[in-house]
Amino acid sequence: MVTSNITNVIGGTTSSDTQPKYVDPKERGSLSRDDFMKLFLTQLQFQDPTKPMESAEMATQMAQFNMVDLLQKNNDAMSKLVSADQERNNLSALSYIGHEVRYKGGLLDLRGGAYRQFQVDASADAASAVAVIKDAKGNVVRTLDMGALTKGMHDLNWDGLTDAGEQAPDGVYSVSIKAVNENKENVNVTTWTTGTVANLVYAKDGLPTLGLQEGPKLALSDVDSIW
Repeated sequence: MVTSNITNVIGGTTSSDTQPKYVDPKERGSLSRDDFMKLFLTQLQFQDPTKPMESAEMATQMAQFNMVDLLQKNNDAMSKLVSADQERNNLSALSYIGHEVRYKGGLLDLRGGAYRQFQVDASADAASAVAVIKDAKGNVVRTLDMGALTKGMHDLNWDGLTDAGEQAPDGVYSVSIKAVNENKENVNVTTWTTGTVANLVYAKDGLPTLGLQEGPKLALSDVDSIW
């Protein structure tokens, strides 16, 4: 009787004088094309000569090998495709530098009493809404009564003055909105602001992150529009 020793031959070599190299299953989680072929050849080497492998069985195992080989090639091709697509995205992100982008956020950059578009998106009709504007230190600079808001987008109208009627200094301010309906229930409000892309940073995963002059960092998926 011929004893088969093919169980632990993955990654090893066989001969009539040497034993197959043992590989701890914990160190190998999958089979490569070479592993599959070694198993196949080792099976042929140790098979019972009085019971040779039948043609149908041989064809089945060769078909399995071809399938493993095809899957490996497909995986390699997909990896190259993903890598190429990522490189294209990284190059296209360079074009964002110096441009203004629109994104969900509560920062407002005041310069000379003016600022770029800042919008409020109400999820439902609101009986009243109040905008609280704070400076970089968290101090309340201005409280604006926005009145009633219908569902949808609304521009924030701030004249750049403080509650004391003085011109607010240039800088980045934060805006929060408190809105309620007729039943005094909170209405969800999303703020949309704009910023200028100052730099580009690549994360450990290789994806680009946009650094804005106003401070925040955005993923490309966070950008609603660019101009």
